[in-house]
Amino acid sequence: PDLFDDLIRIHHPDRHTRLAILEERLKDIPFEDDRMLNDLALRTHRYTTKELSRLCRSLRKVDDLYSKDLPKGQRATFTRVMLERLMSDFTPVDDLDFDKYVHVFEDALPSDIKVLNE
Repeated sequence: PDLFDDLIRIHHPDRHTRLAILEERLKDIPFEDDRMLNDLALRTHRYTTKELSRLCRSLRKVDDLYSKDLPKGQRATFTRVMLERLMSDFTPVDDLDFDKYVHVFEDALPSDIKVLNE
């Protein structure tokens, strides 16, 4: 205690990081338009990494459902309409929920570590 005072900031991922996460986790899903992932990265500007992961899982689940009727090895093409329908169910965590998660995180830390909230 008191030997090191580190300030650890946890931010929402920036647009480039969100795009990289989306590209990595959705790389085998064909999209109707090459710009859809970039548009999705812009739309998710208040999303945490956990929320992006949840969104990617949902996109994969929808794609799996649509791909069931296709020949083996083929993937359904994700359209803008499918994306709009799915996105209507997703919103970023509001500030109250985010604060609740921060407090749960802080409470789980050892007593010699302190977190400064700005």
